[in-house]
Amino acid sequence: MNVLVVGPAGSGKSLFTREFGRYLMDDFSVVRVNLDSGVGYLPYRPDFDVREYFSLEEIMSEKDLGPNGATLEAVDRLKELDIPNFSEDFVLMDTPGQLEPFVFRGGASAFADMADLTVYLVDSTGPVETFPSQYLYSLASQYSLNTPMVRALNKLDLIDRERAKELEEMMMDPRMFANLEDVSMRSQMNMDIANLLMQMYSPSRFPAISAKTREGFEDVLTYILETLSRKRIWN
Repeated sequence: MNVLVVGPAGSGKSLFTREFGRYLMDDFSVVRVNLDSGVGYLPYRPDFDVREYFSLEEIMSEKDLGPNGATLEAVDRLKELDIPNFSEDFVLMDTPGQLEPFVFRGGASAFADMADLTVYLVDSTGPVETFPSQYLYSLASQYSLNTPMVRALNKLDLIDRERAKELEEMMMDPRMFANLEDVSMRSQMNMDIANLLMQMYSPSRFPAISAKTREGFEDVLTYILETLSRKRIWN
């Protein structure tokens, strides 16, 4: 089972890849793949590492590019990368920290065909008024990747239970953000777009988890297996 782990920079993808992999190892065989050529430190030892083929720093030096140009070049190179077909039960693919170039420039599409499912992480410590945009990003990513998706609010260990419950309910249905007093015009527009996308992708559960403490991992695994089961039924 190939699982793409995506989300905005700082959402905890690498730590999730490490700890969820360790969690799965109690019952499954697991492989970790690093697709981030710009990462300086990984909290796990990848079984396949894109940095063995190229790094963001090398591209900047070789092509005389700045960080943004090198990021786009790295995404293009990712499309040509030949990743082995692993036979393990789970292959966790840790994706680049910059979500936009990877997902919306076509880098992720190169892996969508081989991915059975995507896990999308949201940083739950962000300002609440940004969450309509976060939800929209997750829906747009699912549309771009065209894979089943399990969404999760990460960093539960850094917020209180009341906020976690509130965010879970809101992310289940972004129309609830309309009740916020400080919702901006942009956020309102995002909610309108999200409502349109929700006609294609019905609201799903959005569990609060902690990649640090592994709280909520049982829910994530359950939703992954349920989502793949529904996919097989429809196929």
